Amino acid sequence: MAEMSALDKLYKAKIVLQKLHPFFAYLIMHMKTISDPKCPTLGVNRNGDVFYNEAYTESLSDTLLRSCLVHEICHVILAHVMRHRQGWNQQLGNRAADIIANDLLDTEGFELDPNWIVPKDHKYRSEERRVGKECRSRWSPYH
Repeated sequence: MAEMSALDKLYKAKIVLQKLHPFFAYLIMHMKTISDPKCPTLGVNRNGDVFYNEAYTESLSDTLLRSCLVHEICHVILAHVMRHRQGWNQQLGNRAADIIANDLLDTEGFELDPNWIVPKDHKYRSEERRVGKECRSRWSPYH
């Protein structure tokens, strides 16, 4: 069987995400996907357009490509692309945004590339979950 093109792999990833992660899939289905040979991997702009490098996209496993798409939509959801300002250290800002997006992916059970940056510890998560659970139980109409 012939290898899938980058665009076909992206279509397949979007379809599979509809079953596995419908929230993210709904958002991703509204993103334009644009091939860009100058983009080394994948990226997103403030309009929510995803730019992808065909060779890089073709090299990814199906699960990692889904993670990449969700990673990019996280930047849009969390308004990372809107925070760029003149005089901002773009490299540092992008790294901080990537840590947050990757942490969210890790929490949701997505595969992470070993080269992606993630928080060193997740001590805050247990407290965050405890407070979230307490708020849900206190304010939920079902408790």
